Amino acid sequence: MSVEFSRCVYVVYSNPLPGKQADYHAWYEESHISDSFEHGLFSGVRRYRAQSENSRARFMTVWNADYADLDEALGAVRPVAEALAARGRIDVVQEVVFQQFLFLREVLRERLGDSDSLVTLHSCWARPDAAPRF
Repeated sequence: MSVEFSRCVYVVYSNPLPGKQADYHAWYEESHISDSFEHGLFSGVRRYRAQSENSRARFMTVWNADYADLDEALGAVRPVAEALAARGRIDVVQEVVFQQFLFLREVLRERLGDSDSLVTLHSCWARPDAAPRF
C-alpha cells in the first residue's frame, strides 16, 4: 500500500482548559480548522485523543502542509494567526503543552528507496528542556 505524505506536518499537543472541554472542541471544529483551510495554511488535519489518563497532553492535532522549511511555514502562519487573533477568532480554550513543525527529509529517500519518510529527533516531549543537545 502506498501512502502519500505531505512535506510538512505541524503537531500540537494540547489540553482543554478546566471547564472548557466543550468550548475547546467546538472552537477546533467550527472555527480553527475552517479558518486555517480558508487561508490556505494547511491542506489536511487529524485530531487524536490519548487513551491514557496519565498523558500530560490529552489531545494531539496533526496539520498537513507543503512548507519547505520553518522560515516558509512561520512566514505564512504567523501573519494569518495574528490577524485572526485581532479579529477575535483565536479563543483561549486550551493549554498548548508542545508544538512543532516537522519536515520531510528528502535525503533519506536514497537510503529507503521510493518510500517517503518523516524524521524527527525523539526525546521526552513532556520535558523538552531535558532533551540532549545535538
